[in-house]
Amino acid sequence: MRFKYEAMIGGYANCPPTMCENKNIMGLRFVFSDFHPNNILPPLVINPKRVNGTRFTKESTKCSGHALSMYNSLDNARKAYAKILKVAKNLPKTAGTHIAEFPISHEDGLVTSCNDEGHFDLHEYEGVDFANRMVVICLAQ
Repeated sequence: MRFKYEAMIGGYANCPPTMCENKNIMGLRFVFSDFHPNNILPPLVINPKRVNGTRFTKESTKCSGHALSMYNSLDNARKAYAKILKVAKNLPKTAGTHIAEFPISHEDGLVTSCNDEGHFDLHEYEGVDFANRMVVICLAQ
């Protein structure tokens, strides 16, 4: 299967990482309460100029920046939102003020392992569209 952003990630070594798996899992993500394109776009697709910023200095972070950022639980998503908001005051304007559930199937793409904060990346396959599958469940804070 081809990846949705293959043209952008093709030059990065080990992208998506070889340890990724196809999974049926529920992911939670920061979103706007109503439909907004950023709800279903990775950060480096939302703003490609950020690829040269301080957060994306390694190929691994550039690869991650082309994946959908997800959390494995509501508690972990809320903790992450609060932590990120302390250093990125514009978070509500770029990522939204709510949290939504995203039902991920093994046909949607490859999922990285969760880190210690419950974060994982979804590298979407070409043709996947979450616009009608995400469900906003609550405010992020």
